[in-house]
Amino acid sequence: MKLKIIGNPIAGGGKGRPRIQELAGLLKAAGHQVQIMLTGKAGDARQWAGELEDDLDQLIVAGGDGTLNEVLNGLVDPARTPIVQMPVGTANVLVRELGLPWKPEGVAKLVETGVIRRVDLCEARALEGAMTPLGTGGMVTQSEGMESGAKPRAAWRRFLVVMSSGFDAMVIHDIHHH
Repeated sequence: MKLKIIGNPIAGGGKGRPRIQELAGLLKAAGHQVQIMLTGKAGDARQWAGELEDDLDQLIVAGGDGTLNEVLNGLVDPARTPIVQMPVGTANVLVRELGLPWKPEGVAKLVETGVIRRVDLCEARALEGAMTPLGTGGMVTQSEGMESGAKPRAAWRRFLVVMSSGFDAMVIHDIHHH
């Protein structure tokens, strides 16, 4: 199989890199073609997810909820390529909710079995306005993507487990940007 790992090497307090390397080694030993892409800054995972090849068999997201959120929001077609998450972050909400494996050996076995679970992917939309909180740490602003005299457009965020707005979203935004 042709596999790509988009991983956050500093997720989970720095546990990311060695766990990603371990998973890649297991998958290569099983005969798979594996490409590892390690993020260096916010936005890398989103960009790379938008540039996936059509012949990719599976995408592995190695990181936490934030890395998964970036990937989901970068995908051109979220239904095109199966996604496997290897939890490396702090909370790993989706992995906990679905009862997915935590260790690289379990994730490699999940990749091998090819069992696909369909889950609902949600999308939140908001008209742009003055500092409208939306999604995971994202803020939609009046100037974002608008030219002078242009009509407001709908901004959107994809999510799988939790989406917040209002005060809760502003707190999350402040935590991630300060």
